[in-house]
Amino acid sequence: MEPLRSQDPKRMGEFTLLARLGSGGMGRVYLGRSPGGMQVAIKVIREDFADDADALARFRREVATVRAVRSPYTARLVDAALDAPPYWLATEFVPGPTLLAAARGAPLEPALCTGLFAALAEALAAVHAHGVVHRDVKPHNVVLGPGGPQLIDFGIARAAEHTQLTRTGQTPGTVGYTAPEVLLGGGAGPAADVFALGATMAAAATGRAPYGGGEWAAVSYRVVHGEIDVDGVEPGLAALIRQCVARDPAARPEPREIVRRCGVTHALAALPAYQRLAATTPPPTPPAAPRRRAPLVATAALAVGGLAVATVVWLLPEGGDDATAGDSPSDSVSDSPDESGSDAGSDGDNGDDGGRDSLTIGIKFDEPGMGLLTPEGDHTGFDVEVARYIARELGVEEQDITWVEAPSIERENLLTHGRVDFLVASYQITEDRDTRVDFAGPYLSTHQDLLIRADDEVNNIAEINDLTLCSVTGSTPAQVVQNGLAPDVDITERPSYAECLGALRYGGVDALTTDDALLAGYASQSGHPDRYRLAELRLSTEYDYGVGLPQGETELRDAINAAIARMIEDGSWAAAVEANLGAVENYDPQPPEVPTATG
Repeated sequence: MEPLRSQDPKRMGEFTLLARLGSGGMGRVYLGRSPGGMQVAIKVIREDFADDADALARFRREVATVRAVRSPYTARLVDAALDAPPYWLATEFVPGPTLLAAARGAPLEPALCTGLFAALAEALAAVHAHGVVHRDVKPHNVVLGPGGPQLIDFGIARAAEHTQLTRTGQTPGTVGYTAPEVLLGGGAGPAADVFALGATMAAAATGRAPYGGGEWAAVSYRVVHGEIDVDGVEPGLAALIRQCVARDPAARPEPREIVRRCGVTHALAALPAYQRLAATTPPPTPPAAPRRRAPLVATAALAVGGLAVATVVWLLPEGGDDATAGDSPSDSVSDSPDESGSDAGSDGDNGDDGGRDSLTIGIKFDEPGMGLLTPEGDHTGFDVEVARYIARELGVEEQDITWVEAPSIERENLLTHGRVDFLVASYQITEDRDTRVDFAGPYLSTHQDLLIRADDEVNNIAEINDLTLCSVTGSTPAQVVQNGLAPDVDITERPSYAECLGALRYGGVDALTTDDALLAGYASQSGHPDRYRLAELRLSTEYDYGVGLPQGETELRDAINAAIARMIEDGSWAAAVEANLGAVENYDPQPPEVPTATG
């Protein structure tokens, strides 16, 4: 929650606006108060979308859906304005974290999973009874309110008879949660919601992405041809999840049947485990407005990305949408475009692309040392420090940055759909990617290496053949080593690099491999960096991480390049490397050569 700014409206209809809550696909979301004192969440459509017939049709469909669906597990529509700009809708305000944020990386106990399963199935039953298909059920869109979970974000919901692809080449929903028939070009009917519910519960029950991590194509292939990850899940719960994600839509149970099979006999919100997970708080007190900084030079409104807020906020994603289950609850916290206001003034000496009021920046949330969202809600890591430095050079202060999770699988979508201004997310510059997005930088050069125990030695590539190498499910670095360098190496899989690091520490594997910067980050932030070291084997040519940009943003690219160059020159780059990646032996990167402005 942020204070209102000078460009924000003070009222919307009869509601007084109190604070900013976050960003939606085509607008901003505010905390409002009715004349009688009720708190509401109000989404206001951006002015530049007011003449977009498709955007308005999507918004009106969302309002109609929220108005029609009545369920204890969906937020109630309070009011809306659809006839003339500004267009807005108000729903009841429900405080609480998303399932993604609350359960990140930790499996939930079976009784809690069963209660959530039943509650969300009951929500879907109500949605489907009104002839609506949600089309984007995932942990990101489940809010754990004080009275029970709420299913949110009907921005891409459709009537059941209109469920084909919204645009050529795009599928509704989120990879890892999108049903195989939809990925193969079919319609997203009610059974697709059941599939997504099953995937959501697999993520909750395991703390892992339901179909593993990796690039979009790899995850989609596993959805269509592989099996969902329910290893270690209570057998009855695992069986119900598997039935929900059956490849044949006709074989999936109806939501009411799921409720029956869960057989709950208690109020979910009364469970101590749910109360701990939800960690609900009293109704929020709107923040006081900060002291006003010097105004910035006015610039055109920019399409920037959204922010996940721990409240019921109705978003409007553009179609493809977000990533895997928190690139597991081990993923995407949110992902929708937003507006950037502009102030008139005179303090615009931050380069050709200076004068911004705010920025939305994509970063990783799950890479220690590079980009990590801590349990306290702080963003840490080398990528984050680079992003903060760039923002300051562009004239944007820390409180005016909206951080958006940028899982590997969704980086390109975030840029091409205008959901972020730029991203700093260990994004390798390649010729193929450069045809679809632009890059500033590089800001870091890296290569593939091995992380081994501090007392071990691997002196050359041939010795890798005698090792057991840890591979993260869905990733390729270990397979690259086996296929091209050490064919006799033994490979064992783990769901995450964190688990690979644990296996290395306790002798379950001999090494793990990926980019040396990522290895340095995991080891440096492990709490025991002295137990590990890099083998200093260059298992690949050197490649560069760049700042990803939407195509055509040449002024922004040049401004970011200038910021990176200044960061290197003034010593901030070296300090950020040392603070985040420098605790492990044998990691000593050199500053990359940054291009100058092209003019």
